[in-house]
Amino acid sequence: MSTQIIQDEFIEYFTADLIFSSHTEKITADKASIDSYDISGTDCWKITAAENTINETTYSDEVNLFQFFLDKNSTSFDHALATPEPYPVMTKNSGYFYKYTDSPDDIDKEVDTANNFPLRNGWITYQWNTDKTYLRGTFDLTVENPGVSSFRIMGGFNLKKGGVHRIKTNEEFVASVQYPTSNLEFKAVKVRVEPPEGTSEDACWKIEAFQEIVEGGAIKEVQGIHLYIARTPLEDNQPMAPAKSLPATQKNSASFFRIIDHIPDAQNKIDTTVDYLGISGHISYRWESGRKRVLGEFSVLVVAPDKTNIQIRGHFNVLTGPPRLIY
Repeated sequence: MSTQIIQDEFIEYFTADLIFSSHTEKITADKASIDSYDISGTDCWKITAAENTINETTYSDEVNLFQFFLDKNSTSFDHALATPEPYPVMTKNSGYFYKYTDSPDDIDKEVDTANNFPLRNGWITYQWNTDKTYLRGTFDLTVENPGVSSFRIMGGFNLKKGGVHRIKTNEEFVASVQYPTSNLEFKAVKVRVEPPEGTSEDACWKIEAFQEIVEGGAIKEVQGIHLYIARTPLEDNQPMAPAKSLPATQKNSASFFRIIDHIPDAQNKIDTTVDYLGISGHISYRWESGRKRVLGEFSVLVVAPDKTNIQIRGHFNVLTGPPRLIY
């Protein structure tokens, strides 16, 4: 069983280990829901948890999806899961695991492959908190891998009751932007980590982080940091190359930008865009959980349009995947 750290009652998580004969894959869901669902007149809790990620080998967008249907009137909170009926029939007190894949070889954002891994047998233990707003549990499933063999899934969760919502994934991207006469603290509210395009060794992972400056309840300014990093870190404290374009697109390069809306004009339009090219610096980073999370720190010198040099130092701990709020 994957070890679950004892966590605060109101901290959400859904994690699972996919245990194959040759390796183990880890899943950390970033969206979840617990809703009421009727199955042939039986009122059930429908638990859904999804991980949006990028396959580290094919660079395809993937969604790993779990669903459980638990009888609300069950007198047991520790019981075997039933083998489900064929889709689309849902079975009470059962569990489901799906994988959806969108290949990077086409430009659409539609699912190219949908795989269902039918439950062979399983067990779940769960318990509500005192006011029945959070459900905590563990599960152990054996599912069929069509055409190959079965594999085991072991995991645990603590989820808030309600519609689809984001699970905080303990990500951060923070930096200090040091102007000649002042310092700006940068704390990203949104990030994006995208895989390399193509197979060239010069193709890079792209990390983008965005901060919003709010004044009077309106967004006054959006600031962004772009990092382009090599497929694999060759060493710690790697030198950063001068950026030749905006955003930076050279291996191990960086850029910074500001998009400013002058609120007094009340037009709600971009008035000024200021771009800063990285000219030198260093970066260290490492991958975890395959290539699902990247952690690192960097120091880069950028130059403003008026030739002023600005030093940016920061660190990050972010998951791969499409744009999302992290704060």
